[in-house]
Amino acid sequence: MKTLKPAYYDDFYCLADKCDYTCCMDWGIHLNPEEAARYRTLADGAYASYITEDERGARICFNEDGLCPMLTDNGLCSLVLKHGMDSISNICDDYPRFVTEYSNQQEYHLSNGCREVLSYFLKTPVPMRFAWGEAESFPRADKRDFSDRMMRARWDAVALMQLSELPIWIRVFILRKYALDSHDFSKDYDDVQKKYFRGDTILGIYQSLQAVPDNLSMKLSMLHQLITDFNESAKGKRAYRMHIEMLQDELARLVGGDVDEVMSSWDDFNSDMEKFRDFFEHFCVNYLYTHVEVICEQGMFADAMTVLMLELALIKGTLFLAWRHEGRKLSETRLLHISSYYARMIEHSIMVHIEFVRNNDSHPWFTDAGYLYLLR
Repeated sequence: MKTLKPAYYDDFYCLADKCDYTCCMDWGIHLNPEEAARYRTLADGAYASYITEDERGARICFNEDGLCPMLTDNGLCSLVLKHGMDSISNICDDYPRFVTEYSNQQEYHLSNGCREVLSYFLKTPVPMRFAWGEAESFPRADKRDFSDRMMRARWDAVALMQLSELPIWIRVFILRKYALDSHDFSKDYDDVQKKYFRGDTILGIYQSLQAVPDNLSMKLSMLHQLITDFNESAKGKRAYRMHIEMLQDELARLVGGDVDEVMSSWDDFNSDMEKFRDFFEHFCVNYLYTHVEVICEQGMFADAMTVLMLELALIKGTLFLAWRHEGRKLSETRLLHISSYYARMIEHSIMVHIEFVRNNDSHPWFTDAGYLYLLR
């Protein structure tokens, strides 16, 4: 079968016990009926107490520290150590890899939720490259059926995201406008494509955005609310304690401190963030590539772009807090941890966040001015 992969896909490998942000924490590992039955009977039922079940199906219960109960102190899986790789669930075996099949071809993906995947974005030149190949059909591929129009729109969105001379926040803003037009089926797609790949269209959007004045107090207030609201449900989780809890004093200063001082440091932070421009281009392109099922479903493309805007705003706002907390310095490790933290929070439940966007479309976050305050 014909396959498509990011060029670095075959170079990726799991760090296992060397990983400093394990995927064996916080999020529920769902099991199919055969896996649940195997876990309950393996080793005379030694693993049965690790499984819970409700109307959503069976899943592994994590312990009070937010870790999988089968994770050993040295960072390896006790199930694999005792019973081999064939004993674990498909999700544990595959993650962060997954495969989508459509039109007699399969796309291989790597999740933004894995910090090691993101590490490739720091050392891979832009633009992101993809490689065609041939391979046997992957049996656990997610089978889909997409329209030609939306597949074209998705790849054109990748091309727009790779306009590297533009700031990331402007590219993402253009993408949302483009997504709205490409989903308007009353418009001929060729006309939509020509419009957004004309220099005067891009220049016009760029100039109109640059002309919008910033509102410093509104920016800080919106960032404070966004980071607070999205982390409220995560407070009991291990990742929150690892990456967010120590930033609470800096978060409070967004609305309770010296506005001029904070905004002056925001400008300095933006200058420092320029060194990670290529990283965020890769991050956004990978989002467009991996979430093909959302982007190519009718009516969801624009909502998916709104979710991406929120994700980037959360990452950037939290990195700003970390930058201040760490003496106006930002390590690559912190970048990887916070970016993968929000990718796990948002992209692992992307349909929940699309529904949130749809149910709150009148919120100030989702106005053009709101996007500018959060991202610029």
